Amino acid sequence: MREYEYIQLQAYMYLTSMPMATLIQHFAGTFEETSVPFNEGFWKIISHEASRFAQALRRLVENEEMQKQLLLNAVFPGWSWQSES
Repeated sequence: MREYEYIQLQAYMYLTSMPMATLIQHFAGTFEETSVPFNEGFWKIISHEASRFAQALRRLVENEEMQKQLLLNAVFPGWSWQSES
């Protein structure tokens, strides 16, 4: 199972309050089913990182100078997408 598939399944299970999901893959004549339990610890990590990304994106959207610098491929002194605010 690819990492993005695992993350996607965890998100679906969280949003639907399901304790288990089944990934069904059918490709080039092969069929595979994989049962995946909800992993609360992993979900906490993923949701925390998604929140940090959303905060960084919000800061970028609200700051025209950062947008200009990004378009010019410049470095942002003292700023990191990982900064807490």
